[in-house]
Amino acid sequence: RASQKYRQHMESVTGLVNNEMTLASARKLKLRLDLMSNLRKSVISHEEAIHRFAPPSDYMPSWWKLGTHDIVFLKGVLKHGIGQWDLIFDDITLGWPWSASSSDDYARPQPQSCTKRLKTL
Repeated sequence: RASQKYRQHMESVTGLVNNEMTLASARKLKLRLDLMSNLRKSVISHEEAIHRFAPPSDYMPSWWKLGTHDIVFLKGVLKHGIGQWDLIFDDITLGWPWSASSSDDYARPQPQSCTKRLKTL
């Protein structure tokens, strides 16, 4: 019984059923791979345009500087992966404002806000 629950849990996490990927999981993986490919191309070749023309946001924290933090954010996504928000915001090599300050003025964005911002960019 416990092994059946574990198997069901692993199937829901990995998208694999009997070691085969479901169609829904395959589609989700394809979307993520396409997004990562587009990110690599756009961040590398259009960093100045992202900085200059980043779309406005009312769902990111007040300290978030459009363009500046968007580029740092996108580089973090490329380095750590989509949805790895804690790893991205804990990475001091990316240059987040709190890595240079001991202030509590920098509330991290919510996961839903990060996903929305990534899709917007």
